[in-house]
Amino acid sequence: MKEITRDETRGSYLLWYGVLAGPIVWSMQLLLDYGLDEAVVCAPGNRTRGVFFNTSIGVVIQIVNAVATVLTVLAFAVSYRCYRRLRGGDSTTGNRARWMAIAGMFDSALFLMLVVMKFVPALFFHSCEGF
Repeated sequence: MKEITRDETRGSYLLWYGVLAGPIVWSMQLLLDYGLDEAVVCAPGNRTRGVFFNTSIGVVIQIVNAVATVLTVLAFAVSYRCYRRLRGGDSTTGNRARWMAIAGMFDSALFLMLVVMKFVPALFFHSCEGF
């Protein structure tokens, strides 16, 4: 039985981060943006509508969006780095590491588009506005 080295374990964590970070970050962004805006700050019983810890909810949401963008770009960069490192050769069964690196780049790019699109509504809508 082959022993797993520390570098292989670290590489596996990086590959999994590249694959899973995009969807997880996007879902957390979606939940935080909606939860903060609709359920907490703009609730009918809230005395300070549109304000979260003495800061406008629009600013807080844009900070959440910026952090989500950075984490998703980081996931793409990690996947790309793993892919570049594996171009010389992949010793995993069925070239698993190379395929995970490619999937991580594709996955991160796809979810990066979704994350960046969350900046757009703040340009057209103000928080706590009813239709």
